[in-house]
Amino acid sequence: MINLEYHSADITFLNITKKDLPIVLDWYNNITDNMYGTGIDKPLTLNDLGKKYLETAISSYDFFLWIVNKNNEKIGIMKGSVKYQENDSIWINSLIIDISHRKKGYGKGAIEALTQYIGKHFKLSKVYVSVVEDNKDGIAFWNRIGFFPIKRMEKHILLGDLLRDVVIMYKPL
Repeated sequence: MINLEYHSADITFLNITKKDLPIVLDWYNNITDNMYGTGIDKPLTLNDLGKKYLETAISSYDFFLWIVNKNNEKIGIMKGSVKYQENDSIWINSLIIDISHRKKGYGKGAIEALTQYIGKHFKLSKVYVSVVEDNKDGIAFWNRIGFFPIKRMEKHILLGDLLRDVVIMYKPL
Protein backbone atom coordinates (compact mmCIF):
# COMPACT_ATOMS: atom_id res chain seq x y z
CA MET A 1 0.00 0.00 0.00
CA ILE A 2 1.19 3.50 -0.78
CA ASN A 3 1.92 5.48 2.37
CA LEU A 4 0.02 8.72 1.81
CA GLU A 5 0.03 10.31 5.23
CA TYR A 6 -0.19 13.97 4.31
CA HIS A 7 -1.22 17.24 5.94
CA SER A 8 -2.62 20.21 4.03
CA ALA A 9 -4.12 23.34 5.51
CA ASP A 10 -7.59 21.83 5.92
CA ILE A 11 -7.23 18.08 5.30
CA THR A 12 -5.04 15.33 6.69
CA PHE A 13 -4.77 11.90 5.15
CA LEU A 14 -3.99 8.97 7.42
CA ASN A 15 -3.52 5.44 6.17
CA ILE A 16 -6.27 3.09 7.23
CA THR A 17 -4.79 0.21 9.20
CA LYS A 18 -6.07 -3.25 9.98
CA LYS A 19 -7.12 -2.13 13.46
CA ASP A 20 -9.36 0.53 11.85
CA LEU A 21 -11.42 -2.03 9.95
CA PRO A 22 -14.31 -2.35 12.45
CA ILE A 23 -14.89 1.42 12.19
CA VAL A 24 -14.46 1.38 8.40
CA LEU A 25 -16.99 -1.48 8.25
CA ASP A 26 -19.61 0.75 9.86
CA TRP A 27 -19.04 3.37 7.14
CA TYR A 28 -19.23 0.80 4.34
CA ASN A 29 -22.33 -0.81 5.81
CA ASN A 30 -24.17 2.52 5.99
CA ILE A 31 -25.57 1.67 2.59
CA THR A 32 -28.32 4.30 2.62
CA ASP A 33 -25.79 7.16 2.80
CA ASN A 34 -22.70 5.61 1.22
CA MET A 35 -23.74 3.12 -1.48
CA TYR A 36 -22.75 5.40 -4.34
CA GLY A 37 -19.46 6.36 -2.67
CA THR A 38 -18.39 2.75 -2.12
CA GLY A 39 -20.14 0.87 -4.91
CA ILE A 40 -21.31 -1.62 -2.29
CA ASP A 41 -25.03 -2.21 -1.83
CA LYS A 42 -25.12 -5.10 0.62
CA PRO A 43 -23.66 -5.31 4.12
CA LEU A 44 -20.12 -6.64 4.36
CA THR A 45 -18.74 -8.79 7.13
CA LEU A 46 -15.51 -7.90 8.87
CA ASN A 47 -13.97 -10.90 7.09
CA ASP A 48 -15.10 -9.53 3.68
CA LEU A 49 -13.62 -6.13 4.45
CA GLY A 50 -10.45 -7.77 5.75
CA LYS A 51 -9.97 -9.51 2.40
CA LYS A 52 -10.45 -6.22 0.53
CA TYR A 53 -8.00 -4.55 2.89
CA LEU A 54 -5.41 -7.28 2.37
CA GLU A 55 -5.63 -6.86 -1.41
CA THR A 56 -4.92 -3.14 -0.93
CA ALA A 57 -2.25 -3.67 1.71
CA ILE A 58 -0.14 -5.98 -0.49
CA SER A 59 -0.39 -3.73 -3.54
CA SER A 60 2.37 -1.20 -4.02
CA TYR A 61 -0.02 0.98 -6.08
CA ASP A 62 -3.15 1.21 -3.90
CA PHE A 63 -4.12 3.62 -1.14
CA PHE A 64 -6.83 3.49 1.54
CA LEU A 65 -7.11 6.67 3.59
CA TRP A 66 -8.93 8.41 6.36
CA ILE A 67 -9.86 11.98 5.57
CA VAL A 68 -9.37 14.01 8.75
CA ASN A 69 -10.42 17.62 9.32
CA LYS A 70 -8.68 20.40 11.31
CA ASN A 71 -10.45 19.23 14.48
CA ASN A 72 -8.78 15.82 14.08
CA GLU A 73 -12.14 14.17 13.29
CA LYS A 74 -12.25 11.29 10.83
CA ILE A 75 -14.81 12.67 8.40
CA GLY A 76 -14.28 10.51 5.34
CA ILE A 77 -12.65 7.61 3.56
CA MET A 78 -10.91 7.50 0.19
CA LYS A 79 -9.65 4.45 -1.67
CA GLY A 80 -7.89 4.28 -5.01
CA SER A 81 -4.80 3.38 -6.95
CA VAL A 82 -1.96 4.73 -9.03
CA LYS A 83 -1.94 3.33 -12.57
CA TYR A 84 1.41 3.88 -14.23
CA GLN A 85 0.55 1.47 -17.01
CA GLU A 86 -2.57 3.52 -17.83
CA ASN A 87 -1.04 6.82 -18.91
CA ASP A 88 0.29 7.76 -15.50
CA SER A 89 -3.04 8.23 -13.76
CA ILE A 90 -4.83 7.97 -10.44
CA TRP A 91 -8.13 6.12 -10.09
CA ILE A 92 -10.35 7.08 -7.17
CA ASN A 93 -12.41 3.99 -6.42
CA SER A 94 -14.28 5.16 -3.31
CA LEU A 95 -14.94 8.50 -1.70
CA ILE A 96 -17.15 8.83 1.35
CA ILE A 97 -17.67 11.99 3.35
CA ASP A 98 -19.70 11.47 6.52
CA ILE A 99 -23.24 12.75 6.00
CA SER A 100 -22.84 15.30 8.82
CA HIS A 101 -19.81 16.82 7.05
CA ARG A 102 -21.12 16.93 3.49
CA LYS A 103 -21.60 20.21 1.63
CA LYS A 104 -18.83 21.86 3.67
CA GLY A 105 -16.04 21.63 1.09
CA TYR A 106 -14.32 18.56 2.55
CA GLY A 107 -14.79 16.40 -0.55
CA LYS A 108 -13.38 19.11 -2.78
CA GLY A 109 -10.55 19.75 -0.32
CA ALA A 110 -9.68 16.05 -0.14
CA ILE A 111 -9.57 15.66 -3.92
CA GLU A 112 -7.50 18.83 -4.33
CA ALA A 113 -5.03 17.72 -1.63
CA LEU A 114 -4.78 14.21 -3.09
CA THR A 115 -4.24 15.36 -6.66
CA GLN A 116 -1.70 17.98 -5.60
CA TYR A 117 0.26 15.48 -3.51
CA ILE A 118 0.18 12.62 -5.98
CA GLY A 119 0.79 14.85 -8.99
CA LYS A 120 3.88 16.27 -7.32
CA HIS A 121 5.35 13.15 -5.71
CA PHE A 122 4.38 10.58 -8.32
CA LYS A 123 4.58 12.72 -11.49
CA LEU A 124 1.14 11.69 -12.65
CA SER A 125 -0.95 13.64 -15.12
CA LYS A 126 -4.56 12.42 -14.89
CA VAL A 127 -7.25 11.51 -12.36
CA TYR A 128 -10.18 9.24 -13.16
CA VAL A 129 -13.32 8.32 -11.29
CA SER A 130 -16.33 6.22 -12.23
CA VAL A 131 -19.74 7.44 -11.11
CA VAL A 132 -23.05 5.62 -11.28
CA GLU A 133 -25.15 7.64 -13.70
CA ASP A 134 -28.11 7.66 -11.26
CA ASN A 135 -25.90 9.48 -8.75
CA LYS A 136 -26.80 12.98 -9.94
CA ASP A 137 -25.31 14.64 -6.83
CA GLY A 138 -22.06 12.72 -7.37
CA ILE A 139 -21.81 13.71 -11.03
CA ALA A 140 -22.53 17.34 -10.12
CA PHE A 141 -19.82 17.22 -7.42
CA TRP A 142 -17.18 15.87 -9.81
CA ASN A 143 -18.20 18.41 -12.48
CA ARG A 144 -17.90 21.29 -9.98
CA ILE A 145 -14.31 20.34 -9.18
CA GLY A 146 -13.21 20.16 -12.80
CA PHE A 147 -13.91 16.59 -13.91
CA PHE A 148 -15.71 15.94 -17.14
CA PRO A 149 -17.29 12.79 -18.59
CA ILE A 150 -15.31 10.88 -21.20
CA LYS A 151 -17.11 7.55 -21.44
CA ARG A 152 -20.44 5.96 -20.57
CA MET A 153 -20.71 2.24 -19.88
CA GLU A 154 -24.20 0.76 -20.03
CA LYS A 155 -25.38 -1.72 -17.42
CA HIS A 156 -21.91 -1.86 -15.91
CA ILE A 157 -22.54 -2.34 -12.19
CA LEU A 158 -25.16 -4.21 -10.21
CA LEU A 159 -26.20 -1.86 -7.43
CA GLY A 160 -29.44 -1.92 -5.48
CA ASP A 161 -30.48 -5.00 -7.47
CA LEU A 162 -30.37 -3.03 -10.74
CA LEU A 163 -27.78 -3.01 -13.50
CA ARG A 164 -26.73 0.60 -13.69
CA ASP A 165 -24.89 2.73 -16.20
CA VAL A 166 -21.56 4.23 -15.18
CA VAL A 167 -19.91 7.45 -16.34
CA ILE A 168 -16.10 7.63 -16.40
CA MET A 169 -14.94 11.12 -15.53
CA TYR A 170 -11.49 12.61 -15.99
CA LYS A 171 -9.44 15.59 -14.90
CA PRO A 172 -5.94 16.49 -16.09
CA LEU A 173 -3.48 17.44 -13.35
